[in-house]
Amino acid sequence: MQKVIYLGCFFVSGFAALLYQVVWVRQLEILLGSSTLSATAVVASFMGGMAIGAALASRLITRIQWPAAAFAGVQLLLGVFAVAFPTLVELAGPVIAFFYNNATSSYSLAVFAVAFLILLIPTSLMGSTFSLMIKILQPFDCSEKTVANAYALNTLGAATGVLATGFYLMGSLGLRATSLTGVALNIVLAVSFLLLGSLSAPAGAIEIQNPAAESEDFAQPQVAPGSLAATENPDYWRFYLATFLMGFAGMAYEILVFRHSMYFLPYVYNNIYLFPAVVFAFCLWIGVGSYVAGMLTTERQQKILPAALFLQGLYIIFSSHLFLQFDFLNTLFFDNHVWNLFVKACILLMPPAFLSGFCFPVLCRYVMASLPVKAASFFYSCNTVGSVLGPFAATFLLIPLLGIQRSFILIGSLPIFIILIAFRTVVGRLSYALIGVILVMLMIKPDPGYVPDAGHELLVYQENRDATAVVTRNRRGEMSLYINDHEAAGTDYTHYRNQIMMSLVPLALHPDPRQVLVICLGTGVTAGTCLRDTRVQRVTTVEISPSVKQLLPMFYPWNGLASFAEDPDRFNLVIDDGRSFVTSSEQKFDIITSEPLHPKRAGTVNLYSREYYQLCRRRLNEGGIVAQWLPYHAMTLDEFRSIIATFAASFRYSLLWIGEQGVLVGSDQPLQPDDIAVSQLLEKPAVSELLVKGGYNIENFLAGFWMNKEGMQAYTGNGIRLLSDDLPWIEYSLDGSDHDVFTPMIKHRQPPPVLFGNLEKYGSVIYDAVEENIDFLYYRIHQLAGDEKAAVETAARMMRSRYQSAHFFKMFEIIRLDSADQTQAD
Repeated sequence: MQKVIYLGCFFVSGFAALLYQVVWVRQLEILLGSSTLSATAVVASFMGGMAIGAALASRLITRIQWPAAAFAGVQLLLGVFAVAFPTLVELAGPVIAFFYNNATSSYSLAVFAVAFLILLIPTSLMGSTFSLMIKILQPFDCSEKTVANAYALNTLGAATGVLATGFYLMGSLGLRATSLTGVALNIVLAVSFLLLGSLSAPAGAIEIQNPAAESEDFAQPQVAPGSLAATENPDYWRFYLATFLMGFAGMAYEILVFRHSMYFLPYVYNNIYLFPAVVFAFCLWIGVGSYVAGMLTTERQQKILPAALFLQGLYIIFSSHLFLQFDFLNTLFFDNHVWNLFVKACILLMPPAFLSGFCFPVLCRYVMASLPVKAASFFYSCNTVGSVLGPFAATFLLIPLLGIQRSFILIGSLPIFIILIAFRTVVGRLSYALIGVILVMLMIKPDPGYVPDAGHELLVYQENRDATAVVTRNRRGEMSLYINDHEAAGTDYTHYRNQIMMSLVPLALHPDPRQVLVICLGTGVTAGTCLRDTRVQRVTTVEISPSVKQLLPMFYPWNGLASFAEDPDRFNLVIDDGRSFVTSSEQKFDIITSEPLHPKRAGTVNLYSREYYQLCRRRLNEGGIVAQWLPYHAMTLDEFRSIIATFAASFRYSLLWIGEQGVLVGSDQPLQPDDIAVSQLLEKPAVSELLVKGGYNIENFLAGFWMNKEGMQAYTGNGIRLLSDDLPWIEYSLDGSDHDVFTPMIKHRQPPPVLFGNLEKYGSVIYDAVEENIDFLYYRIHQLAGDEKAAVETAARMMRSRYQSAHFFKMFEIIRLDSADQTQAD
């Protein structure tokens, strides 16, 4: 009974460990940014700390007389570090900022060092639990079956932990409360182990007879019980290398799956569930595979192991092609995209994860000949070191040099190589032939498998460590930029209008904008529009993806940046995460305008939280302005109100402007523009040309003002949950439908004279423009919702009532071409 309770505690221990991993990765992402560099540093640091803990435990484990008490101490220390973790992250901020501003060449190393040092002690403690777990079970039974079962339960606990944390706890409770849940589990575990340990005698040097039967198929060195330890036997290098390669291949494969998600996953608007779904699938099947291994006899394990490694390698090699063949899984639960994601992850990742879970304890058994605990701990350390290097190799070497598909092939060759170095079987001889085939496959340029939508031509397909970038062109000549299968920007009418507003609105409201920060480059139209204003001396643009920078020349005809591309004094392009730049940079600006991806996309909410806006305020000069993109598609009313309420609560003065999409504007100085200066800006030939290209005239533009802070607060009301770093709740929303967020806003709509003191020269035209803008918004709402009939009726009403509308011809073109595209698709 005591043994069963211990095993149950190991399950809970795995749950708490992965709970912390998910929470800590999120907290460090806020500090370090969500770039691939930061993510890889965090993952590698996490695994590196566990490797150190496992290595130290393998040396000290024989000296521990009360392993249950030691396990309890580990749990209590983990709880202490969990409580202190936010403070440690906060203290690390100035260190990161120092390297960011004073030692740019060392910044990457600093990011890794900070993540590693913060995670070193808690992850080392986690790494020690495997050795302690075996030591605790030693008085009961330390056979390979017991080790496999303990490993399986710990892994299944980890799978449950990442699922519960990623799918429920963080979105419902927030980061702090979720972390405290882990602390409570640590306390319960510590008390349980202390009570159980008091019932057991001290652990001694117990001789465990090695049950391994010799086999001709397995070239195992002869080690007599009680003789030379496995960790000291030079012939065991093959198995330590094998477990190293298993860890390397497993983590590298996981990185490749994440990067290949544009084909692997079904459509789910909010992909925050990608990480828990994939990690859960891996942990689940690794645990199941380990449990199945424990059920088999030694002889059966010996026969199956080479074949298992062979099949694992084959599956990994052809993974990218297999993922494309299972698109029918996307429709299993069509009304619930998260179920689609969850089921597809569990099905497609089952073979490699199950086989990996099966192979690890079987290989582990072979090195437990004379000193089970020490040998298994060292074996585990080798596996973890491979897990540290795997993400680095996949991110910085394999994907940039080989691309994703050839990286799958190379990683799939590693289990085959394990067979070659460790086994003398028929499968081993077949592996020589397979290695030859692999070399040929690596020399063939792979087909990316990307198929553009109907009526679109594929212009660019580019893979790098950060993202897969795709550029397509439709039959109208308009180009679209996709990052990981998400449309990030484009040159079409909708994107062009939106980017013009993101620059002209803050420029019109600021009396003297000299220094401008643009977060997210896109097609470069926002930055190019800012540079058309002669008052602007320099535009600094921060873009997280190097691919977007490389593709910028394709969009020169639209953004006008060709003449500024080689002039860093006017146009400075920085490759970095926007949140990281605002946090660490010492520069100050007159305008900060941000147009990231949709706020419900994973990680993007970091640029919509109250803490982010406080950081922006520190980067503003006196009288500076922050402009933030406000989408209204795929938003519920509460989500839309929450974004507006969070922004309004972050600045002394704020207002809402709506054109193609919304623009939130905030400042700590009154937003009362000079009417004459605004007119002069908008009437400049370079600016008026942009207005016309975007389907605007001056009246339309000025009528885009909807409400000031008082109107925003009246619209949002009381009791709306604000967005914070601790609880970014809209990121976990599963509702990707389009909702009417404007009808409740109409009664709070304020006329343009509330903002502009004198608009008499425009007369009643300005009020006609207000009604026209409202009609245009409803047209877009109906279009996004798929209600073509209502969309056409709204557009027709606009045309009939205001035949001189700035939108008239563009509306006619959109309706005609959209209908033609729909007919072609059908």
